[in-house]
Amino acid sequence: MFLLQIKDTFEGIKYLHKSQPPICHGDLKSFNILVSSSCRAVITDFGSARSITEPKDDVIGSESGPAWSLRWAAPEVMNGERPSLSSDIWAAGWVCWEVCQCPKYSVLFL
Repeated sequence: MFLLQIKDTFEGIKYLHKSQPPICHGDLKSFNILVSSSCRAVITDFGSARSITEPKDDVIGSESGPAWSLRWAAPEVMNGERPSLSSDIWAAGWVCWEVCQCPKYSVLFL
């Protein structure tokens, strides 16, 4: 069942990335993926999302800190680049790893 949730997550990312113009979520992490009562995953929290056609600027944070989450951030984002479609995929990979490592999932679904 958790494989369906991973698939749902990647389908959501695919939808965002295939939109015209493409949309970068920018802060994809396990806390931003909700699971419905029918065990379907839904991506949430689009506060950092942006169209990738927006002009680039150097501001990727605020006075309160960066606009991304360290654990899920791609190396290039930690080096100061703006989140991108590629960094969304990196973050999704971390989400997959978390799901596969979570003991409660191995007990419930394997």
